[in-house]
Amino acid sequence: MTATVLQKFGLMRMSSRDPHEQHRVASSLEIFFDLVFVIAVSQASQNLHQGVVEGHAAATVLAYAMIFFAIWWAWMNFTCFASAFDSDDWLYRVMTIVQMGGVLVPVWAERARSTPWHPHHIAEHYSLFVLILLGESLLASANAIIDAVNTGEHVEGVVGLAAAGLVLAAGVWWM
Repeated sequence: MTATVLQKFGLMRMSSRDPHEQHRVASSLEIFFDLVFVIAVSQASQNLHQGVVEGHAAATVLAYAMIFFAIWWAWMNFTCFASAFDSDDWLYRVMTIVQMGGVLVPVWAERARSTPWHPHHIAEHYSLFVLILLGESLLASANAIIDAVNTGEHVEGVVGLAAAGLVLAAGVWWM
């Protein structure tokens, strides 16, 4: 399509962005997309918890590690793509939202040439994802306290465990 035809439909030609672009930050669409992965990590974490409670810790931890790797791999590849090619037109936005239901195989997408990703953008996006996951850990601690108070069971132990979780999350954030 020519530039005029693209403009007629409110589209921008998708081309690689400058890897040295100043002040490149994660867009609100990228952060919105990250929430899908937060949900996936949350679901995997709930399954991990349930498996450990039922006494299947070894098998459940292995399954969790594999699932977490798959989630992380999909998230990382979208982040690299967004760092290199985010055109921010309506079609890009719609296609990103469609991808929230599933992610394409990055090996096929990069077989012709590698993606010119932006190092600062990737680092910032990783930091934001870690921050979201830390928020999930704080939510899990809060839910544990609420459940303990509501059932009246192991309140002191859960509060101590939640406090330790807060300290660990704060330590990871601090780093």
